[in-house]
Amino acid sequence: MVDYLKKVHINETNQYLPSEYVFIGCASFENRCRTLSTVVDITHIRKTYIIRNIDSGMNMHNEDHFQSICNQLSDSIALELHFENPLGVLEGLQKVIQELITSQEKSLVVDISTFTHEVLLIFLKILHINRNYFESIFLIYNGAKKYEPWLSKGCKEVRNVIGYPGSFNPAQKYHLVVLTGFEWERATRLVELLEPDVLSIGIGKDPTNLNHQETMTSFENDFKNWMENLQGVRHNQFTFSCSEITSTISSLQEILTRSPLDNFIFVPLNTKLSTISTALVALDNSRVQVCYPIPEVYNISYSEPSDNVSIIDFLEIDKLS
Repeated sequence: MVDYLKKVHINETNQYLPSEYVFIGCASFENRCRTLSTVVDITHIRKTYIIRNIDSGMNMHNEDHFQSICNQLSDSIALELHFENPLGVLEGLQKVIQELITSQEKSLVVDISTFTHEVLLIFLKILHINRNYFESIFLIYNGAKKYEPWLSKGCKEVRNVIGYPGSFNPAQKYHLVVLTGFEWERATRLVELLEPDVLSIGIGKDPTNLNHQETMTSFENDFKNWMENLQGVRHNQFTFSCSEITSTISSLQEILTRSPLDNFIFVPLNTKLSTISTALVALDNSRVQVCYPIPEVYNISYSEPSDNVSIIDFLEIDKLS
């Protein structure tokens, strides 16, 4: 298995973590947000921060899960953020990392399982900038055992993700690259709103759980049918890995190489692992902007936690991008 990534049963998690570290998690409406707190060895945790989205219409579920995590990880510090205010998210996360640097904390473990893609992208930029202050940074992802047919409905706006502005030449083509997942409506609406000159639709392969394969095949067929009827935009299809970060990095870099003059807009809508790939490619290429479509509503019963985790050595993967 590649050095930067370990895929293990969740009960083996502690074997791959530092002897002492700061833990950061995120309470959400998904049950997955509580999974890691039940297995990490609290005797190795020096300090715990739990992010709460206090804008969410599902705040009751967030609150219940937040309390559950705090019961498992005593003395947790609540990091209350307004996810509808990305600048506030940036400032709040920067403040935490600066506090850790000031207090000379050297190891960080982050449960990214239920971060929103936008918040994860912002946090990855902060970690990238401050990577030299830490001896180790591990990101842990508990993939879903199974998904419901839909995660979200509607698309109320498309936001440029803070930290990934892109450096565009207005004389060149705008090239939209979408890493699709199980959100047909948001992906197709995105194309209508941005009206790109070129569209690259990414179809995921290598699911984090084999239970997802049937659903993935169904959505792949839906996107193929949609693209066959798409008019007014040059389009193509590519594949990317839902589970192997370096493989997806290579897929995205290949697209950049093929069209060296295009203005690129990347939109990650698949696993958090492929979102990490997107972030690392964008951080290494100033002509890439990253956007995220904000849904109108989420399905609170969207996923069930699995009994496996992916443990990513961020400092190691950051070197490889």
